[in-house]
Amino acid sequence: MLMSKSVALLVGGVLCAAEISAVEGQQPITDRVFAMHRATSIPGEDPAVRWPLAPRRRRLGAWAENQHGEHYLFGPSAIPLEGGEGYYHTAYMILHSAWIAPVNGLAVGGGFQALSVIASFRGVNDPIVFLGLRGSVPVGNGIHLGLFGLGAPPSTAAPFHQPAIPVPHVALGVAQVTLGDHDLQITGSFGWGTTASGLTEHPAFALGGLLRITDRVAFISENWSLPFGREPYRIYTYGVRFMHRKFAGDVAFLINREFTRFFATGIPYVGIALRF
Repeated sequence: MLMSKSVALLVGGVLCAAEISAVEGQQPITDRVFAMHRATSIPGEDPAVRWPLAPRRRRLGAWAENQHGEHYLFGPSAIPLEGGEGYYHTAYMILHSAWIAPVNGLAVGGGFQALSVIASFRGVNDPIVFLGLRGSVPVGNGIHLGLFGLGAPPSTAAPFHQPAIPVPHVALGVAQVTLGDHDLQITGSFGWGTTASGLTEHPAFALGGLLRITDRVAFISENWSLPFGREPYRIYTYGVRFMHRKFAGDVAFLINREFTRFFATGIPYVGIALRF
């Protein structure tokens, strides 16, 4: 139910284009939409490479540039990072990661789980770390295609007051398509996971999106089905992103079957991202 509502809200801006109906004898709908877009584009922009359904106020220059359209609460979108740019991200101040693009469209990243690093100082476990690689390219008319992969080497983790337990190698490879721009976008992801036993039994897939509401605020949602475990692990999210120049702060709720037993609205989530 929640995922359905999130999808409905995210695609609402797309469906509004249907109101511009094609009437016999009139200019084709795509030509009329692009003509309207060219009339309101920022001077110097190439209208052919911008999504015609971007918010009007953004095109008129009333909104500052959103510098955080390349990522959601956990994973990336297929909108590429420009060469020489990157961002740092933390969730709960426990999961830390950073991504940097040495060239346009190609980014490398990595991260760690802070509690495991602290516990590793006791010498009873290894820190949990991961490495990642992502590549994406715009193909025109607001369509972006991308690939990204994450991998974590084998390690040992020490639960509180318990002996260390082995954590096997895990990796995830995903193909993505993003429709939209930094202010209004929808991203679909599909891929597969691997463990020490080989390919996972089930695929991984996700649906996420961002809808900018004001200059400083956007609605954000990211929903995943992960293939690790006996059954796919599904988690749904919804929340808001607060943006100011290179800073972005996310306040959201995480929902799955276990969380809703204790919190009807989901587990609170707090994340911070900084561009550099």
